Amino acid sequence: MYRILTLMLAFCLTTGMLSAQKVEAKKADTKKDEATNGIIGKAFGKDNTDDVPATRSLELEEVDGPQFKFESEVVDYGVIEENADPHRKFVFTNVGNEPIIIKRAKGSCGCTVPKPPKEPIMPGETAEIPVRYATNRIGKFSKKVYIYSNVSEDPIVLTVKGEVKKKPKQAPGVPAKTKSILEK
Repeated sequence: MYRILTLMLAFCLTTGMLSAQKVEAKKADTKKDEATNGIIGKAFGKDNTDDVPATRSLELEEVDGPQFKFESEVVDYGVIEENADPHRKFVFTNVGNEPIIIKRAKGSCGCTVPKPPKEPIMPGETAEIPVRYATNRIGKFSKKVYIYSNVSEDPIVLTVKGEVKKKPKQAPGVPAKTKSILEK
């Protein structure tokens, strides 16, 4: 009987200590996530400081190192006709205090091709990342563009989306529409 009570007591103490450690670890992770979300949000031009405790908001306003601020993280082609202009661009500003160096950029497939600037983007400078989508592909699309830089080890993920509609076919023997004498 004494052994059973001793074992039960040891079990309860061990379980309680493990639970307390999990709670503390979760609190630490939550604080780390809140700070990270605020910093990443600032890098992407979003203000996530509402989620971060007030004591940290002043700390997040000071950007140390290179930081992207995109005008938009999504390029929306809208609804376009087959073989329409395939070129668009992502515009960003370096809001940090060190140059941004883009090491490479790649699309999620061969139909999406980004062309990042080769030279460093100095603090306060604005630059563009031209992107080309293969508009000969019919249907809706949503593709990712990954930007690898000195801002972080993880790539910045941007989105290209839209819909390509098939070009209406002209009936055989029907001439192309031209302006009438009255429209000239």
